Amino acid sequence: MDGARSLALAGACTAFIAVPNLGALLGRGEQTARYDTAITPPDYAFVVWAPIFTACAASTIAQCRPAGRHTELSRRTGWPLAAAYAANTAWSLAAQSNRFALTPYLLPAAAALAATAHFRLQRLPSAAPATSAATPTSAVTPTSTAGAAVAAAPTSAVAPASAGAAGAAAPSSAATLSPAAASTPSVGAATAAASAPAAGAVTAAASTPSAGATTTAASAPAAGAVTAAASAPAAGAATAAAPTSAVPAGTAAGAATAVGATAGLGPATATGSEAADGPIGITAASTGMLLGWTALASVVNIVAARADRDAPRTVAAATAALLATAGAVAAVVARSPHGGRAVALTSAWGLTTLAASRKRPTTVRAAAATGAATIVAATRH
Repeated sequence: MDGARSLALAGACTAFIAVPNLGALLGRGEQTARYDTAITPPDYAFVVWAPIFTACAASTIAQCRPAGRHTELSRRTGWPLAAAYAANTAWSLAAQSNRFALTPYLLPAAAALAATAHFRLQRLPSAAPATSAATPTSAVTPTSTAGAAVAAAPTSAVAPASAGAAGAAAPSSAATLSPAAASTPSVGAATAAASAPAAGAVTAAASTPSAGATTTAASAPAAGAVTAAASAPAAGAATAAAPTSAVPAGTAAGAATAVGATAGLGPATATGSEAADGPIGITAASTGMLLGWTALASVVNIVAARADRDAPRTVAAATAALLATAGAVAAVVARSPHGGRAVALTSAWGLTTLAASRKRPTTVRAAAATGAATIVAATRH
């Protein structure tokens, strides 16, 4: 099933890009000039198809590669996108063959299919970091001088304490040994040693101390947990080791890990969504741009197919429909964690160019400017 979907997606995307471009090169371009309307953007606005085609090609390649075709992203969006590409191709063929009467049905269908893919994409795990940051639980008081190297070479054995407890590590020789934090996490756990020596100092933490002294440390956390050890590099000082928050497994490889950083640098986090769900970003961008433009173009196309498209009543209705579409697009943008700005980009572009067109009626230009501003404002939510 994954293979069939990938073939359908690749074929549909290829036709989607090739048909309009080859048609123009062969002198069989889309015969749209005779169907101009009061709400049609100027010719230069249609350059937007260049980034749409590029993004859709990149998304299709990513989804059809062996690493991408089996992802949840591809399974959710592959078929709707293939159908959207096919509907757009059918629209191009109809426009090239002067069958414009079919276009008011094809373009809204293409927009609806792109919307289906866009909404399915929203239910995928967020691309934001999905892991907890591990923060050291004990204060760090560096005592080493700048440029000095503090080596952790304990000679004490580790006696496990109760689960999750923090113990004090006492080195066997306070005069010669540097402190160290030792822990024995179970299989799959990630352990990090966080220390804050003075500038230029190098601190090492050894997790397998030799036998010889009595030291207590935190017992092994469960698999997938992250343990942070904070050391104070002073001779004879006690060092605390404490487990931090567990990180749920979010990648195909296992649990993602977040390590608490010191010296005010903040935590370093790992993101699992791309590994698990494929290239969400490029698919969200391409789908959003396609949806934003075809939603606006659908209104134009429906008006263009009418014989009375230039009548004042039709122009007034088209202007109202344009504002309503802009409001709907703005609502989609505000509620889309993935690809919302891409939707706004193409739709606001079309409305802005329409507002700037001096040959359009003033009411249409004002409505287009209002719609563009509404959509742009939605990106801030």
